[in-house]
Amino acid sequence: MDLYQHSPLANVQHIGLENPGDIAATIHLSHDGLGVFSASSQRYQHAWVTDCQTEPILTMYFSIVGICQAKEKHCPKVYELQHNHHILSFSPYFEGMYSVKGERIDTFGVSMTEHHFKRLMVNELDCLQRFWEKVSRMEEADISPIPLPITPQQKILIHELQHCAYTGEMKKLFYESKIAELFLAQALQAETFNSISVQNLSSPDRARLHAARAFIDKNMLEPLNMRKICQETGLNDFKLKKGFKELFGTTVFEYFTKLRMEYARKLLLDTAYSVHEVAYTLGYGEPYNFTKAFKKHFGYLPSKLKA
Repeated sequence: MDLYQHSPLANVQHIGLENPGDIAATIHLSHDGLGVFSASSQRYQHAWVTDCQTEPILTMYFSIVGICQAKEKHCPKVYELQHNHHILSFSPYFEGMYSVKGERIDTFGVSMTEHHFKRLMVNELDCLQRFWEKVSRMEEADISPIPLPITPQQKILIHELQHCAYTGEMKKLFYESKIAELFLAQALQAETFNSISVQNLSSPDRARLHAARAFIDKNMLEPLNMRKICQETGLNDFKLKKGFKELFGTTVFEYFTKLRMEYARKLLLDTAYSVHEVAYTLGYGEPYNFTKAFKKHFGYLPSKLKA
């Protein structure tokens, strides 16, 4: 989550401070689409920014002390990151507001464009394979289904990044190597968390969850009906929602939306269907709602594919 004006990747439109001058923001590195930044305050602070990010970005964000939130402009859901937790996420597009607040604030983040994050695209871990598959489809992606606690190893790496003594080309090389270490530390932690979660699923429940995914695949053009999926698979609502997220790394609704948007993209590219015809094929009563959903998913308007 890119919260500060000094990030080279954000088109920040407004910054708000409840106690101006009480928050210290530091740019550790800002070079060619790579930003390393931190902010701190020793008294109560509430800072917020409105941002329109049009370029795909990978973010490693650590809320060491304080509470961070993000809210997209056209979505009522608020994403929250509690103190001593971190995320590793990819976003193809963002328009909305970020905020950070608390009696004390201590945050650290790394943001990078494709030129940099493509060097990290390894898939030996299951969590990385799922993550990079989503990135390649220009979908929002998280290394873990929930924010994870910051580990002592990660705190050491953050400290080293914040107190780099090198300059010039040595400084860039130092940051690139330490960022790669921090990325790997986040990925290994996420892999352990995901493995524990999946191991807690019984074999029958796994089979039912695979059947649920197959049912969604077969009926992706129909309205999503959780009750019908439960009836078809023998899962209750709780096991369907929780187990699907643990096993496949995405929610039922996110998976359903991905299928439909990928199908819509294929129709727009491979057929003579207009945007309106594709919208009606997917069951949208108003083409505007389809256009909004398509842009939220891919980061661009469906009309771009018919130009």
